[in-house]
Amino acid sequence: MLYTLLFNGVIMKKALISFLQTYADKENLHIAWFGGEPTLMIDTIEYVSAQLDSAGFKLTCSLVTNGYLFNDNFVRRITKYNLF
Repeated sequence: MLYTLLFNGVIMKKALISFLQTYADKENLHIAWFGGEPTLMIDTIEYVSAQLDSAGFKLTCSLVTNGYLFNDNFVRRITKYNLF
């Protein structure tokens, strides 16, 4: 069970949200998604962005990628969260 939670990123996502809600500036938070091709983790990017947005954070994000997985669907998904 623990392996499944870790593998699916549930614990990681919740830990990240908890950390940011405790220590980050709600008025000016920028997250840079990079390393290991972050487009493979679009579900995580959406989840974290949505949670912080609903918690009242003024969030901007950037993404460093090789662009391999960019398509119309990906662009629609990320534009909701001020990702540039």
